[in-house]
Amino acid sequence: MSVRRVVITGASSGIGRALVDTYCNLGWDVLPIVRDKNGDAELAAVRRTYVVADHTKLNELHDRVAWIGQEKLDVFFGVAGDFGRRAFRFSDFDVDAWLETLKINLLAPAVIARALLPGLRLGRPGRCIFVSTGNASIGKNTRGEMLGYRTSKSALNQLVRTMAIELENEELIVTAVDPGWVRTKMGGASAPTSPEWAAYRLYRFSEGLRKEHSGRFLSVEHHDIPY
Repeated sequence: MSVRRVVITGASSGIGRALVDTYCNLGWDVLPIVRDKNGDAELAAVRRTYVVADHTKLNELHDRVAWIGQEKLDVFFGVAGDFGRRAFRFSDFDVDAWLETLKINLLAPAVIARALLPGLRLGRPGRCIFVSTGNASIGKNTRGEMLGYRTSKSALNQLVRTMAIELENEELIVTAVDPGWVRTKMGGASAPTSPEWAAYRLYRFSEGLRKEHSGRFLSVEHHDIPY
């Protein structure tokens, strides 16, 4: 049996880093993508090969990662995210900060996924998994705030839906998943779920995906979350 391959963005910290550890421990060929060189020393101790790709430099991003998609890929995890602290409320958002959040949370994952598509097509089925959030649900938004984060992740869910429809006749599964409230820099120390447990649940989530899950916004238990 050939070694299975996974690409993970946001791999230098939080859920992304925990996913790298999880998949390495399971014997997968892991290709981490980090946004900058911070944290590279720790990552290098786990994997000698990783890619540095600034998610805000969209015109360069495709060429930085396209080579990865020239071989078979089983899974792509789009984990890298930005909370958009300077685009938190409608009353005082910073336009440039909101645009940066949109680049990191929406446009960069789209560019990377498109660059990896040739390899994912060989996965049969290739799994393209975007980490979203329950805060992206329009129906569940009852308190406002988190403007940049909510809008970018809601748009990410729409990306998932559109990709799944356009790729419906191919052996590909495209989903958005809410990992729950996780103890990361973004989630904070009060979150109940460790990055390690979140990563294991995401691995199990990926292994349990079927074609009928494509285009849906799901919990880690494969339950639908309202858009």
